[in-house]
Amino acid sequence: MRFEVPDEDERATLWQAMLPPAAPVVTGVNFASLARRFEMSGGYIRNAALRAAFLAADEDSIITAAHLARRPSVSAITRSGPGPRVPSPSVRSVMS
Repeated sequence: MRFEVPDEDERATLWQAMLPPAAPVVTGVNFASLARRFEMSGGYIRNAALRAAFLAADEDSIITAAHLARRPSVSAITRSGPGPRVPSPSVRSVMS
């Protein structure tokens, strides 16, 4: 079963909504920038957000743009065949 990729506004909302409610997030993360950089389904966004939360917890840190944009957190969705491609983001682009 294939699901349509949410539009950019929906992805920005999903990035923010998929973070665990009790997880602390640094002020200034640009969720709209994440949505522009990563064209993916809600399930992949959820996995990337949860991985970012685990990475931050492992570092005893709050969740930062670096955790959210970290390549391994979305590498599972990079495809060589048909489907959305995931660009390699820079942390600066996520914070702007």
